[in-house]
Amino acid sequence: MILFQNILAIGAHPDDLEYGCFGFLLKQVARSDIHLYVASLGSAGDSTTGMQRKAESVAAFDMLRPKSMTFREKAGITQDDFHSILDELTDLITRTKPDAILTLGSHDSHQEHRLIFDIACGAARRSKASILAYGILSNTLDFKPQLFVDISDVYELKMHALHCHKTQEKRAYMKEDYLEIFHANTYASLHGLGRCEAFEIIRMFT
Repeated sequence: MILFQNILAIGAHPDDLEYGCFGFLLKQVARSDIHLYVASLGSAGDSTTGMQRKAESVAAFDMLRPKSMTFREKAGITQDDFHSILDELTDLITRTKPDAILTLGSHDSHQEHRLIFDIACGAARRSKASILAYGILSNTLDFKPQLFVDISDVYELKMHALHCHKTQEKRAYMKEDYLEIFHANTYASLHGLGRCEAFEIIRMFT
């Protein structure tokens, strides 16, 4: 398990971090300072988008004991938001000096996820941080992870974090059978790993 001292985890919406990399963060929490950034209160046009979704993530993040949490209290993310979010993330990276940044990736069918990836890479262009793109339910077939983290020992804690999202509990992807499939990576299983989170390595500095 790669251990980082200072992690910045970036999501587009409440529940992105919980879904894609919460197990990874749980395994780092004892030795790492964790900073969290969520770029909206939910997708544009989603009837559940709003302050309740922020409250759900705040409740979920409690077990991570984050050093900082930043929420952009707006609905959705558009190209017009690029520079304001870029400025926020650039400032956050300058202040927190992460050695690892976790973000959504480019191989994603959700346009707001792809936009956050582009912004995060721009904000980190002068940073020494490694960048890992975490797997998420909207990944395309082009998502090809190279890093698999066995989260079997913290899986129930991750499920507790996801269950904080009451506004999303009727979504198919929040159901137990869907979550089991999402965390059952065939390649990792063939090599003896249990439930996993998967990451594309965008860059790695050691």
